[in-house]
Amino acid sequence: LHGAFFEADPSDHDEFNDWYDTEHVLFVDIIDGYLNCRRFQSLADPSRFLALYDVTTLEVATSDETAKANESPWTDRIRHKVATYRERRLFSIARAERGQRRV
Repeated sequence: LHGAFFEADPSDHDEFNDWYDTEHVLFVDIIDGYLNCRRFQSLADPSRFLALYDVTTLEVATSDETAKANESPWTDRIRHKVATYRERRLFSIARAERGQRRV
């Protein structure tokens, strides 16, 4: 699991969302090994976002191909001027269980 944490000032949310939906998330379709993407906005603090990407291997998230797919002038602007905080973390499955259904 590849997790990306972002904060963006509310005045920049339109640009942040446009970039994410128009350009950034496209790499999921381009890079083999990225299975999907889900993005969330915090209820407690709307300036905080979390994106979760399922990947086939942790190496795909750190590959040169992924880095190159994430390069553009717009991406540079978002990373250096719009995002006031960003962090990336990689997780592997420690244990998988089937959940119990509640009625």
